[in-house]
Amino acid sequence: VLYRVSPAAPMVAYPVFVLLQTAFTMGIALVLAVGTAFYRDVRHLVEVALPVIFWMTPVVYQLEVLPERVRQIVILTPLSPYVTAYHDVFFYRRWPDGLTWLLAVAYAVVALGVGLWLMTRVEDRLTEQV
Repeated sequence: VLYRVSPAAPMVAYPVFVLLQTAFTMGIALVLAVGTAFYRDVRHLVEVALPVIFWMTPVVYQLEVLPERVRQIVILTPLSPYVTAYHDVFFYRRWPDGLTWLLAVAYAVVALGVGLWLMTRVEDRLTEQV
């Protein structure tokens, strides 16, 4: 409204990707919470991994500027499908491609599934560790 840009049809995919990214984040958070409770050094590994994950995710650059071999690696990083979908929906005003949908759903389901499974597996011992 502020910039007088009319909404595009692909923008309806935005809430779906937000929900998928939320499920993915919840799963990773559960895994890291359990890992940190049992192994205190997980916190330090996360501090090292976050900058690597940030620069391997196409947030400040576009996938199209990368060489093909590097692009194939970057698109498989865990946050790339979500960021790529946001670029497609808002910047390019097009629907995300099938690989983006597939990876986003797969990462969300696997992360949340593993996180919930791990949390239920150790919940009785978790209070002793905290």
